[in-house]
Amino acid sequence: MNNEQNNDQEHADTGLTPDELRAKYGDQGEHPQFIKSDWRYEVSNDDTNLAYWEWVIHKVEAWDPSDDQEDES
Repeated sequence: MNNEQNNDQEHADTGLTPDELRAKYGDQGEHPQFIKSDWRYEVSNDDTNLAYWEWVIHKVEAWDPSDDQEDES
């Protein structure tokens, strides 16, 4: 998935509930951008105590598209 598709995906997920995200990505078991291994890493470092789908919502809402563009330069 390219960055433009990632950006569109994250915008489309803004405002969804954990149940809606779970229904949308249930077959995959995780969000394509905010993967479970990243969540587990944050949990293991005590950086979050959120359940996975709640953590995804937090990441989607906090996401800044300029962060992705800076990584490309």
